[in-house]
Amino acid sequence: MQKKTTTLSDDEARTEARERRSQRVQALHRLFRLFEGHDAKDEIRRLKEQDEGF
Repeated sequence: MQKKTTTLSDDEARTEARERRSQRVQALHRLFRLFEGHDAKDEIRRLKEQDEGF
C-alpha cells in the first residue's frame, strides 16, 4: 500500500512558516521573562561554591 503524500501550496507553506516563527518568538520571550533579573556571573559563582565540597 502506498502512502499518499500531500504538498503545500506556496500560501500554505508561508502560513505554516509564519506560525512556526511566531511560536519560536513566543518561546524566546518566555525565556527572557524567566531569566529576567538573574545575574549569570552570580549564578556561576554560586554553583562553583557549591561544587567545592565535592
